[in-house]
Amino acid sequence: VLEDIATTIQRAVTGYNTTAMRQRIGFYNSQPAIGSRRPNLNYWPGPNMLVADTSELDTYSLDWGSSLGQIDAFRAIGTSVSTGSCSVNPKLRDGCIEIFLRHEKRVIEAMRMSKELSRFARFVC
Repeated sequence: VLEDIATTIQRAVTGYNTTAMRQRIGFYNSQPAIGSRRPNLNYWPGPNMLVADTSELDTYSLDWGSSLGQIDAFRAIGTSVSTGSCSVNPKLRDGCIEIFLRHEKRVIEAMRMSKELSRFARFVC
């Protein structure tokens, strides 16, 4: 099944020409600005964080067939314009996980300075 999906994706990418690109850009340009829509995360007092956890997905062991094989990296398109979001990606082959945070600068800096957090995590950006 995954090999069929991979083949379909390859055909779609191959067939993506200038006309298709112009249509896609036109579609995007017709949509409201991302900044005009912000989710209200102020449900409770205090700093809140919206978390999407995909760490238990077995993404790196999926076999997409002879053309693609297994993936080397998982990336999701993030369009969150709100602060206070956290994406936990699927576990890497070595058991580690990648966590992507979007928060106010002062919060990220406080996390960077945290000795407790540095015992468990490494900032790469």
